[in-house]
Amino acid sequence: NISDPFERYPSLQGFSEGLRKTISTRSSQKFGLHLEMATTMVNALIGRYDQLRTTQPRAALAALRHAVCLICGFWGTRRASEVWANSGRTMGILQQHVRIIPDVAILLFVQAHKADPYRMGNETVLSWSTRSGVQIGNTFLRYLRELQSSGAIDPSAPLILPISSGGRFFVHASGTVHRNPQFLRELIRDLFPLIGAKPEVLRRYSFHSLRRGGSMSMVHNEVPSALIRGHGCWSSELGHAGYAQASLQQRLSVTQCL
Repeated sequence: NISDPFERYPSLQGFSEGLRKTISTRSSQKFGLHLEMATTMVNALIGRYDQLRTTQPRAALAALRHAVCLICGFWGTRRASEVWANSGRTMGILQQHVRIIPDVAILLFVQAHKADPYRMGNETVLSWSTRSGVQIGNTFLRYLRELQSSGAIDPSAPLILPISSGGRFFVHASGTVHRNPQFLRELIRDLFPLIGAKPEVLRRYSFHSLRRGGSMSMVHNEVPSALIRGHGCWSSELGHAGYAQASLQQRLSVTQCL
């Protein structure tokens, strides 16, 4: 059997992605999700979980799982490939990578990523709750309790797991490809009908909109650039520049102060 070169040489994937972007036609840049939208979406998912957990357990677990993914993407500024584990579990967040400091923080260890030349990974710190009212810590606790109730607690297994038709999380064997749930556009369509009614606008949103939107929200709230780059694993100020669009108020201040 011929081994997969991407598994033998992890850095090859980052190189090939960069090459593909260089030689391909530039597609429309994805929109960043606004903080108000992200907050609304998380709260709606938690509400859906509470409402459906006794009558439609599969839909309830999916809503809770999506809330955790959204938190990782927006508040953790993680890429999709850093949230979902690949077939060899050499990327993505595993259950053993989650550490809890009760009422203080959720610590996520992110495995090797494309901006990590030494393949050492990075730890992302998420506060227990946010100023916008998102209960990050409690959402993770509820998700982990559901994993435990399903008998799906396994330190070496991915954090984000598939759901059986019977409404239980299950651990798939290492080497099995678990597709990323494409929930974001459907959720935007449900919660924001003005956007959902325009397919050309809806197409400009993807999971990467969470990373872009989280970073922009941090810039708008005047979080120091060095802290943002460390939080989201941007290796340089130039690399982060494309995510650091200033708010209208910040841009107006340039001439207002003169």
